[in-house]
Amino acid sequence: MQNPIRKTFVDSITEYLLDTGKNIANLVSLSAAAKSALEKLEKHNEDRFIDLVFNGRTKIDIQSLDAARNLKRLYKSIQVVSKAITQEKIDRFVKLTVNGIIAQEQISDEDYELFVNIVDELTDQEFLILHTINEFELPHIGETINDPLSNQISEQLIASLNMDEDLFKSYVSRLKAKGLILSIPGGFISHNTPFFINIVDGNISVLYKKLIEFLEKEY
Repeated sequence: MQNPIRKTFVDSITEYLLDTGKNIANLVSLSAAAKSALEKLEKHNEDRFIDLVFNGRTKIDIQSLDAARNLKRLYKSIQVVSKAITQEKIDRFVKLTVNGIIAQEQISDEDYELFVNIVDELTDQEFLILHTINEFELPHIGETINDPLSNQISEQLIASLNMDEDLFKSYVSRLKAKGLILSIPGGFISHNTPFFINIVDGNISVLYKKLIEFLEKEY
């Protein structure tokens, strides 16, 4: 008897290829069909992304822009956007690319490439976690550590994300490795230590704040 799960998976690929007009007559294996389907999907994502970026450029005075620089930044985004599988991630790439073109003098090519890499590497869940930590942290910028308050905010943070504590800490470890959350220097805490959320054991980095500021800016 044929495995119904395998049959469903194969049928899904076949239907996708047929819907997108791909000739499957010469596809002789599941791996070939899957590869063809993924290539078609990547091309679709790239085309849709370029359309969205150009729609965002309608408000720009094209003559005043550095075309070579803009194409370079667009190309940097296209190199990775084909892998984006959620609309949220595509939207972040569109905003980054459009702002990178409109405000080309506000960000260096090196920083732009770094932002592209961060947007590419982070999942939607990781962006949500960073955003939520930042929202809880912002009202306490400039304060010193207060353990009871920090513990209370830790509980509120976990509850707002509806996430298991151990899983949250695993995400935090990943985000620290990417330089988006900074640990308390040296781990030594005194009454002068700047406020931080205990479960985060650190603060949102300046790098993340610059990325979000650039993504959210309206030029």
